[in-house]
Amino acid sequence: MHSAGASPGRPSCTSVKQNLCGLTRLGGKCADAEGSWRTVVQAVRLATHEPSTLGSARSRRRELKKKKKKKKKKKKKKKKKKKKKKKKKKKKKKKKKISASAWSVQTEQRDLRRSAAEGGARVRLLEDVEDPPGALIHHRGETVSWGDG
Repeated sequence: MHSAGASPGRPSCTSVKQNLCGLTRLGGKCADAEGSWRTVVQAVRLATHEPSTLGSARSRRRELKKKKKKKKKKKKKKKKKKKKKKKKKKKKKKKKKISASAWSVQTEQRDLRRSAAEGGARVRLLEDVEDPPGALIHHRGETVSWGDG
């Protein structure tokens, strides 16, 4: 399959044992006798049958773990995102549009309320209402007294 010097970048060898000195970088790739591409570390282990000399027990355990992880890859459960509660927006009270005549009535009522709060109920008689006979009106609007005439 792969003859000697098959690819210029990678050292190729028919027997790894013969050419160990040529394999400078461990982790590079070379073709072994069967012609299958392996990492140099794997090829050396296969040729020498001494895995203990290459790499510590810890690294071997790590490689075994990696193999197991490749076999068993569990699907991760997706976490459900919590929905954020939306804050209810307070509805603004719409101001009612008031006609000019209604507005004047409102201001009069407001004035009456203020004056009542100041001290004693003050009565205002509107000019367009006819006064009953015997009504004495104090123009300051403080009191209304009913007389005999």
